Amino acid sequence: MIPQIFKHITLRQRPDDPLIPISGYSFPSGHAAGSTTFYGFLAILLLLFYLKKKSSKVVVPILLALFILLIMISRVYLSVHYPSDVIAGCLVGTGTIMLATFIYERGFFRLKNRRL
Repeated sequence: MIPQIFKHITLRQRPDDPLIPISGYSFPSGHAAGSTTFYGFLAILLLLFYLKKKSSKVVVPILLALFILLIMISRVYLSVHYPSDVIAGCLVGTGTIMLATFIYERGFFRLKNRRL
């Protein structure tokens, strides 16, 4: 949703001659934002709740980060985004993770000790 708002504010056209047919505006990359958000959250959840070995706490986040990087590179390779679009999408995804983590840590959605 947030990338769509930025797309309609900036109205940046996509690069010429993409390798795949695509429509819409370019800035920021929704794929980069979505993959950063999803796989970033997945890394956080795995680190917090499932991964116990020290080696897996290093390897799994690195693999997920490489997966995000490959998605970002593919968007530029396919000529459907400029590099700045992909970087902006990654920043939007990172900001989403940071905001959600802040909200969670502040306990805005915890119903444990609340009376209804």
